[in-house]
Amino acid sequence: MYEGKILRLNTEQISGSWIPADNPFGNTNAVYSLGHPQSSGPGVGVMSTVLIFYIVMSMDLYSDDEVNLIEGGRNYGWPQVAGLCDGNYNGRTLGTFNIVSEQTNCANLNVKEPLKSLFPVETLLPVATI
Repeated sequence: MYEGKILRLNTEQISGSWIPADNPFGNTNAVYSLGHPQSSGPGVGVMSTVLIFYIVMSMDLYSDDEVNLIEGGRNYGWPQVAGLCDGNYNGRTLGTFNIVSEQTNCANLNVKEPLKSLFPVETLLPVATI
């Protein structure tokens, strides 16, 4: 139920609830953002406000690692998008999801692209027939 999601909770109960009243998916839902594959752990940067950076190691092991700036209520695409909305996973499989059009998935899910995508997999080229 909570796979691929970042949860946001109060540090102590407020009005009998651990879930903040202003959570993006409602005051009965701890989910803050979704669409995240495995992570190497969140990092926090402090400026005038708290920024949450989320570092993702792609499930493909060698491609499309991500650095994300987390925004409440946003979808980061997994398992229908890896890295940028650039179509480089069209015709491939992420987890058990077959990607037909990463660009369409990005538009339909209103995906928040990463700040940086590292080691992007090459776009599949059509197979030549002889």
